[in-house]
Amino acid sequence: MNLANIKCFSMLLAALCVVQTVCLSKLAGALDGNASRESSIRRIQHFMAQKVLRSGQYQASGSRP
Repeated sequence: MNLANIKCFSMLLAALCVVQTVCLSKLAGALDGNASRESSIRRIQHFMAQKVLRSGQYQASGSRP
């Protein structure tokens, strides 16, 4: 992942913690930044379309799946 993808992923995680839903319009409203809601929705959609996260890919070492 490049820096832009890491930032988008971290902002999505923070937004998920705040709104506690997967509704794109609510997530987009909770993202930090000056972009419009529609632009944020497009960014989330693009990120999800391009990045498929495998369940075991980001586990800490020593933990079991």
